[in-house]
Amino acid sequence: MTDPSTEAAEAHDFALKLRSLGPRPNPSTSVTNAIIALNVAAFIVMGSLGAGWLQPESMTPYILYGANNGAATTDGEWWRLVTSMFMHYGLLHLALNMWALYQTGHFMERVLGRASFALMYLASGIVSGFASIFWHGDQSWSAGASGAVFGVYGAILGFMLRERQGLPKLVVKSLTRSTLMFAGYNIFFGLSIKGIDNSAHLGGFVGGIVFGFLLALPLDPAVRARARAASLVIAVTALIILAGVGVAFTPRFDYRVADELAWEQAMKEFSQDEKKQPGRLPPLRETAEQDAYAAQLETGPIAFDVEWIRRLNALSLSPGKSTDRARDLLVRALDLRAQSHQHLAAGLRRHDPQAITRFQADSVEVTEAINRFNAAAKR
Repeated sequence: MTDPSTEAAEAHDFALKLRSLGPRPNPSTSVTNAIIALNVAAFIVMGSLGAGWLQPESMTPYILYGANNGAATTDGEWWRLVTSMFMHYGLLHLALNMWALYQTGHFMERVLGRASFALMYLASGIVSGFASIFWHGDQSWSAGASGAVFGVYGAILGFMLRERQGLPKLVVKSLTRSTLMFAGYNIFFGLSIKGIDNSAHLGGFVGGIVFGFLLALPLDPAVRARARAASLVIAVTALIILAGVGVAFTPRFDYRVADELAWEQAMKEFSQDEKKQPGRLPPLRETAEQDAYAAQLETGPIAFDVEWIRRLNALSLSPGKSTDRARDLLVRALDLRAQSHQHLAAGLRRHDPQAITRFQADSVEVTEAINRFNAAAKR
């Protein structure tokens, strides 16, 4: 059993080694404080854009300005891996992450050094983002500093794996206990609460272990001065390799988010307009009723379909993607429906007794075309 006085002496020596690294960063030069300030600033900006303050009120700002999502990020918007680290879903989400970062960030910044700490934090967040994409694909819009904050705690373990001999047992016990408690509690909490991205947490934690190990240096100022540049080069190289592997192997998706946003808006307007169109074909026994209904078809359903064919064709969609294919199916269905109504209107004006029978036969093909579109839209 270790003598308490020995443990206290080791802890005192450790504190002296930390002091030997130079004066503590003042608040204005602390990387941890700068990261917290950036997160708060991003929260204010997002709130002003309509994202919500206490909880999300609209996903649109997150989708437009940087949340991480498989389809959006892998479509060339890789910057989302970074921007998503500074976005939060409400004040509580921000407060919990910043509290956890404040509790441990300053210590790890001191142990690793400012440049190494900043690199570790960024790398952990990026690894976290890739993990989220691999796990959730395009089914989640991930945002928050949680992955990078998990990386800070993972970096404690990474540092201890490499520099354990330079740490007193009391410090090792305390850091190990606090790290495992933080990780265990948050992962358990994430498993019990729907919507928490545990894949990002685990990815960030593992990333922190890796980069904490790569960037760990003895607490000897002379040794650190000689080895720091090499450790930074190794860690940057590792990040580039990991990012390259992530870019190469993350899944790709058969649509573009920008196309889907434009399509959803168009479909919302289309549905609203279509509800205003007349319903079933009424009884048309008199010639005057047939003439009147023919005129109603020309100014109503036919004009509606022709106008929406024009509007849909005017949408700028990526050729060959699923949204473009859905547009083609709907345009085909509307064109068939417009033609069937045009034939009916012409037959009614001629008072052709077979006009309605032919229209009903045409309606079968129209219904099949609409069903093909609906089936594609549900995929």
